[in-house]
Amino acid sequence: MSGEQPEYALIESAARNLLSLITATAGQEQVQGQSQSRGLTLNPPGSQNLGLRQPSIHQEMTRSFPSMFRKERTSGKRRFPTPVIKAVVAPTKHTSLQFYLLPAPTDRTPQGSQELKLLMAGLGKRHISLPDNSNHVEITASLAVEYPKLENLMGGWLLYKASGGSGQRKLTVIPPESEGYSAKLLKSSSNNGRHMLFIVPLQDEIDISPLPFDAPEFSKMPKSQCKTCGETLPLQALALHVESCSKPDSDQEAEEESSDCLEASTQIVWDPAIGEGVNRFLFSMTTQKLKCSFHLNFGNAHITRIFDGEPDHLVPSSSAHLVDSDLFLMAGRMIGHCFLHGGPPLSGLSPAVVHVISGGSAETAVVQISDCPDFDLRQKIMLLEGESELTPDEKESINDLCFSWDLPPVNNANRRWLYERLLHHAVIGRTMRQIKQLRKGLKETMLWPLLRQRPDVLPVIFPPEKNDVLTPVCVINSISWPSMVENDDEDDNDDECSLEDKSRIAGYLRQFIESASSHELKALVKFWVGWEVPTTSLKLEVTNCNLPRASTCFETLRLPSRYCNYPAFQKELLACIGTVDTGFGLV
Repeated sequence: MSGEQPEYALIESAARNLLSLITATAGQEQVQGQSQSRGLTLNPPGSQNLGLRQPSIHQEMTRSFPSMFRKERTSGKRRFPTPVIKAVVAPTKHTSLQFYLLPAPTDRTPQGSQELKLLMAGLGKRHISLPDNSNHVEITASLAVEYPKLENLMGGWLLYKASGGSGQRKLTVIPPESEGYSAKLLKSSSNNGRHMLFIVPLQDEIDISPLPFDAPEFSKMPKSQCKTCGETLPLQALALHVESCSKPDSDQEAEEESSDCLEASTQIVWDPAIGEGVNRFLFSMTTQKLKCSFHLNFGNAHITRIFDGEPDHLVPSSSAHLVDSDLFLMAGRMIGHCFLHGGPPLSGLSPAVVHVISGGSAETAVVQISDCPDFDLRQKIMLLEGESELTPDEKESINDLCFSWDLPPVNNANRRWLYERLLHHAVIGRTMRQIKQLRKGLKETMLWPLLRQRPDVLPVIFPPEKNDVLTPVCVINSISWPSMVENDDEDDNDDECSLEDKSRIAGYLRQFIESASSHELKALVKFWVGWEVPTTSLKLEVTNCNLPRASTCFETLRLPSRYCNYPAFQKELLACIGTVDTGFGLV
């Protein structure tokens, strides 16, 4: 025990010394704090201010007892790490302002008729987005990008704003600040971008001649292609371009040749001076040419059909040359004239096309797969019928067709719907321009009011092919057969034939009519009177001529009396009636 007393005494002495040191240091810091709050500095007498800071109580205790007073642990897992806060830079705000560059010094806003002209010169209205902290230099650079002509402008410019009202208004200057214009000033002057800011030159004038269409001023404008010359232009420039644009010489020659071929037959009016037969022939040629091929010099297409497809499923041709030449407008005139003058109708049209021509809605038209004249399209569309699985090649061909017509790709959910949309577009969608031209031609012949008020006449104007059949009974009942009475002046007339010859040739003709098809009967009647509709009195004469002849104006058919057997008569009559598409039935 006596050996341990000195150790306890030493520890007790050290603790007392440490406590006294802490008490003295705390009192000294308290006095220094009060002195510093009063603006005083306490230094012991004779001491020098060496710029050294006295250690605090916490630092002394940490040095003496590191395990108890250390703030951070050097070992173990830091369970709650201090988050690192990064400084986020606020994005710069932008304001969209409307600017209008004027070509010369003025105190009035421009007229509305000058906007397009100034736009073509690289001036006019622009929308420019400026940062809210933009200064005068940055604003000038942004304006020079939108208006390249400002870079070469001499004499300076100022911004103006217009007073309220409509029409031409008075301009008021926007005075710049000491450092020029700023985005904040322009924003307040334009009511946060709602009002136009006019850029007015002070001394110089800007050239307003039209710029080329590939100028940088037009780089951001949407473009479209001119139908006449095929040049790609900005949309704003098309309004001025179409007024001066002319078709190429080759296109004009092709159009003149095509119009010369059909103008005589499309704008004809019944003229009594040229004879009944000639009138009937002209009108017959109009409607029949609509259903057969004819030659047009289009450069890359020689054989053209106005209507394509099967009988009773004819639809207008999708040829762009025919639409651009307004041939369907001429076809509408033909149909109207033939109906008004009792001529042959245009038969075999698709019921869906007739429904739309007569004013019905295109969406309500009932389209059949037989109405699609393009067999390649028909085969692709027919792949969507049924529920059989499509092969990858079939699906790819169908999707290519869908994408070309702005339709979604095929899947199991839209298969039936896609079949109907593809078929409808192939028959009606691609021919709407042609149908509108046909309808316009019917309106010009005053047939449109009849179609609107009397829908029951549609089967008469556009009959089915099966109803447009010429029967032998109809033709035989319309013939005025030659007289079988002996003529006293027979010896004086060299062209007059004997009763035996008349009877034999008339029998041959009756036999031909009874055995002929509807197409051959129509050709015979057209050879006889000029069109396919038989008149009430078809005259027949047997003469001493070489080949069958017809006087269409007098509705008379003249047959030679030299035939001794029916095969020879049939062969030569078929050869003659086959010339109705090239002349008036004369050989």
